[in-house]
Amino acid sequence: MQSIDKATIGERIQSRRRELSLTQVKVAEEIGVSMAAISLWEKNKTNLSSENLQKLAQVLQCSVSWLLNGEDSFDNQVTTYTGGNCSSHRILKIFDLLPDKEKAKIVEFAEELLSKHAKALENELNKVKKNINNI
Repeated sequence: MQSIDKATIGERIQSRRRELSLTQVKVAEEIGVSMAAISLWEKNKTNLSSENLQKLAQVLQCSVSWLLNGEDSFDNQVTTYTGGNCSSHRILKIFDLLPDKEKAKIVEFAEELLSKHAKALENELNKVKKNINNI
């Protein structure tokens, strides 16, 4: 996420939405409100409910704290994001912060884990096949 020093919540909403290439219509659909509501929020014409604020933070992949006052804490972003797969999102955020050399180590480790997992699944599949053949 860009470091956007915007004075109002509306400016932060609009900047983040545009950064993610999301339309007001798409954000409205994801949250379950009208496009007009998004427009009013971005213009600071109306306040968000706490429920809609949480949903908006999820859609915009940022923390509620950042939306409210511009704080851009890594920990807040990771712990407040609940949309999609939170573990995957957290791993990607951490991965992006690492130098290339460390990223290469992580990729190698992940490939090793995947290979072990595939072998374990293959062994389980073979056991099931044997059991079926014995019936």
